[in-house]
Amino acid sequence: MPNSTFIATMSISGVLFFLVHGFFATRIFLLTKKWPVPAAIMTMSSVMLGLSAYTSLVDISNVDPFSDHYFRKKKLPIAFFHGFAAITDLIVSISLSSALLISKSNIISNGQMLQVLRRLLLASVTRGILLATIQICHLVMFILNPRDIFLWAPIHMILDQIYAITTLMILNSRTFYGDRVGLVVEMSQIDFSSSTE
Repeated sequence: MPNSTFIATMSISGVLFFLVHGFFATRIFLLTKKWPVPAAIMTMSSVMLGLSAYTSLVDISNVDPFSDHYFRKKKLPIAFFHGFAAITDLIVSISLSSALLISKSNIISNGQMLQVLRRLLLASVTRGILLATIQICHLVMFILNPRDIFLWAPIHMILDQIYAITTLMILNSRTFYGDRVGLVVEMSQIDFSSSTE
């Protein structure tokens, strides 16, 4: 893998993960009207963005990203980046799922809306498990043998695409399921506060 490719993927990963986590943090805040979890998500995403920027600050012409010098300085930040990504994805998935479960208990009368929420819940849980599993596998492979690029680099190269595809899947599933049951589903318009008060 050329130096510039590795450096570019770290930079792109940091920006993409920050944007995706920012989107989900905003949705969680709009659904729950509580800020601690979205603030924790954005804090971890900001740290990840900083770590990706740090690992990308390499003189391309003089430093080989697979040299001993590079790995002495960058192994820990790269490991922390993927560790934070796995934790953040789990937090996003659990928070979004709990918000959808709360809304499900508040919308007992509308069977069609329950069906949409059930499918959104399944999609968010599946996305969280998939991304966390891939991040953890990548992290373990990278820590065990960072010099063997054929072990961990393939996963590293597809992580951005998986993030983008799963986020688009969540966004498109709202419209798809809403159209199938004759509803327009906007997560920001669903009242997730308790309706039994």
